[in-house]
Amino acid sequence: MTNALLLMMTEEGLVRFAAAQSGDAIDLTVTQIGLTAAVFDLAPTLTALPGEFRRVATISGAAIGDNIVHVMLRDEEAIGYTVRGFGLFLADGTLFAVYGQETAIVEKSPLSTLFAAIDIAFPTADIDMLTFGDTNFLLPPATTETAGVVELATSVEVDAGVDPRRVPSIFDLARRLADLAAELIAAIADAVADYIPLAQKGQSDGVATLDADGLVPSAQLPLDRYGEALRIGIADDRAVTPAAIAALTDRFAGFGEFQLPGVIVKTGFQNGPFTEGDVPVDFATAFPNGCRAVFITVVDEQPALNVTIYRRTKRVDGFVAYVSNPTPTDNQIDGFDWIAIGN
Repeated sequence: MTNALLLMMTEEGLVRFAAAQSGDAIDLTVTQIGLTAAVFDLAPTLTALPGEFRRVATISGAAIGDNIVHVMLRDEEAIGYTVRGFGLFLADGTLFAVYGQETAIVEKSPLSTLFAAIDIAFPTADIDMLTFGDTNFLLPPATTETAGVVELATSVEVDAGVDPRRVPSIFDLARRLADLAAELIAAIADAVADYIPLAQKGQSDGVATLDADGLVPSAQLPLDRYGEALRIGIADDRAVTPAAIAALTDRFAGFGEFQLPGVIVKTGFQNGPFTEGDVPVDFATAFPNGCRAVFITVVDEQPALNVTIYRRTKRVDGFVAYVSNPTPTDNQIDGFDWIAIGN
């Protein structure tokens, strides 16, 4: 805060001030401020403001203590000027008090609005009897053009969002923005629900919903990541991509075990040579429920005449093959491939 400007009250101003204090019906309302760019000598005998070039009536003020009055001055006229002094004029035109200095107090350009706040100090006490124009101008309503006083909106008014005058508190603003964000997210989710897949391969599973029959609509089935649903064949809540189906063909390379829906297939090679008799074969892992069939194929670089192989017995953990060879001393086979099917 800058130091208050010390005014000099004129003799006529003091007479009216004293009379008002004595109870006379004297109007001590300051209705205008005269402006001057001239440098002049302050004297209580002044009855006019030297070099006055303009009167401004848009003023307001209030006593703030210690003989100091806070005055607001506004001039919207499209003119430019420099102010080195000013005078306070009462409602009857009396020059009540003056102030001046050599340097500029304020300057205005033609393209700007003068909006000056000045603290002025009076040489006398009991200045509460002074009034200044319209007190609403001292604290004007805030607009998009002018800083001023605003009223906080209630929560109901914030939610309604139709009052252009009131402003929300930070609490109500944060609450309303959170509500709007939640509504926006929900609206976006509803709008794009039919266009976003519920799951993607290699990512988290989606969410499937059942129809009236308790089944999962094919359009909503989460994707099977690695073809496990197709391999095991017991899941009714997964969809299998063509890529997952194609990946199952990799399981046919070499010997081993792979699964199809409801079926387990085991493959292997039993190395010989074999002449005639039983050949036991043990599975690396047993079938959970049972071995349903075994298929055997003779392997021999030089085909052995009249040699046959058939399955004698089968179990969940293996089977026994029998090699039949009418001439075992002359014909021996290198081995046989086998396929076992079970579940």
